[in-house]
Amino acid sequence: MLNFPLLCFEGKVEDTSKVQTLLFSATLPVWVKNVYFLPNLKYLTLFFYCMNILIPNCPFLCCIIGLTCILSCQISARFLKPDKKTADLVGNEKMKASTNVRHIVLPCSSAARSQLIPDIIRCYSSGGRTIIFTETKDSASSLAGILPGARALHGDIQQSTREVTLAGFRSGKFLTLVATNVAARGLDIDDVQLIIQCEPPRDVEAYIHRSGRTGRAGKSGVAVMLYDPRKANFSMIERESGVKFEHISAPQPADIAKAAGNEAVEKINEISNRYNFCACFA
Repeated sequence: MLNFPLLCFEGKVEDTSKVQTLLFSATLPVWVKNVYFLPNLKYLTLFFYCMNILIPNCPFLCCIIGLTCILSCQISARFLKPDKKTADLVGNEKMKASTNVRHIVLPCSSAARSQLIPDIIRCYSSGGRTIIFTETKDSASSLAGILPGARALHGDIQQSTREVTLAGFRSGKFLTLVATNVAARGLDIDDVQLIIQCEPPRDVEAYIHRSGRTGRAGKSGVAVMLYDPRKANFSMIERESGVKFEHISAPQPADIAKAAGNEAVEKINEISNRYNFCACFA
């Protein structure tokens, strides 16, 4: 939709019936399909208020995003014909979680997370990259400070520092990233083996985007969601995301030992294959 305002600056269209228009969107919620929506002052005020909460201390950016969305809706209403055709490649308009991901739920109180998460990483990361999602920036910073070799990523971190952090995560300088929803979408990071969500997110879409950071490009992955059995209810996420959660208990010493053994075997094989390759050229 961000391309639609360009029509305003490229010249006046004399006959809109002769114009072919395509509107692309990654997903097709109702508000995208209903492009004839023209916001009034009341809804505009509410929109800018919400944007200012999502992007604090940056009113200019909020205005740019808001005006872009408004122009998109108004120009879409002009150029998309009433008999427009819709091609929904997702189907049934509902976002679905990846079928290449093993979806796990595990009971854990907030006080026990820092002790449990390292064991989960040992058992399910297969020595690969792990992204841990928290609901708050403070939680992300605190948890990253406790976990060995982890780095934090959230909105209060300067952009230059974020870029350095992401570059280190991509290159394998460190394998654990603790983040808020800033890492849930738009990051092109390959080979993320494990996703851990410290608690059920507020909506199903957030769960789908977070768990979708693994199991990409046909590869498999694991998504573990922690929950407090006294207050958490994830039945809506299970129902609307189309997944069947696997219920497990905390990793036991035997599980951790087995995972460590498997990782050691993989590293030995990797070193052996490397030396065998070098021997061929000796």
